[in-house]
Amino acid sequence: MPCSDYCDAQLHSGCTGRWVSSGTYPGCNCVFECDQGSGNANQSNNSTANQTQGNISQAQPGSNPAQNLPLTNVSAILDTGMAKIRHDFYSSRSGSFLERSYTWNANPAAPPGEIGLSYQPTDVKFDGKAINSILASGFYVFTDKSDDSRYTWGLAIFRGTDTALDAYGFSDTFSIDYFPTIIDKKLRNCTINNKDFSQDENGWLVTYSFGCAQALDK
Repeated sequence: MPCSDYCDAQLHSGCTGRWVSSGTYPGCNCVFECDQGSGNANQSNNSTANQTQGNISQAQPGSNPAQNLPLTNVSAILDTGMAKIRHDFYSSRSGSFLERSYTWNANPAAPPGEIGLSYQPTDVKFDGKAINSILASGFYVFTDKSDDSRYTWGLAIFRGTDTALDAYGFSDTFSIDYFPTIIDKKLRNCTINNKDFSQDENGWLVTYSFGCAQALDK
């Protein structure tokens, strides 16, 4: 992940301006430079990309969300999140792994000349229940070549600032079922690792990162 992308996603003081980034991810240094006369002094923020699992992001929703975070979009969050999962996994493991990635997007961009498909919230279920605000999800299955053990890390993006997943906290387990035509997998014994906020032109988005003990075929 480029430090410019990481910094652009951070909470800032609410003035009009821009992030200036330096360093190499995950050791980014972010300084928000306010336009002259627009409000607060410059605000720095060292990278927290290697934060301990189980912490909620400091980018909490405020009373005026439009001033809190730069705008992004669901596809960008999904792409960046999947890249971060892969980076964090290999940063915390040694050995050789086979990897397989899966992604689901309610409104994927159609290739040139093709008609885009629209998928439904019922394509993904958490403990057997659909969450209607889901917009995208993805996960990696990493298989250790030495003993065939598997590690499954993923994320799910929703419209809003909270979902029914908050009831599980960072310790209770739940299942995730993906259905055709995009993914035909079931994940078991999943726990939430992180919760992060972002914004697009339509409002708040919340992303849950999770890890699962099992990834099974339907």
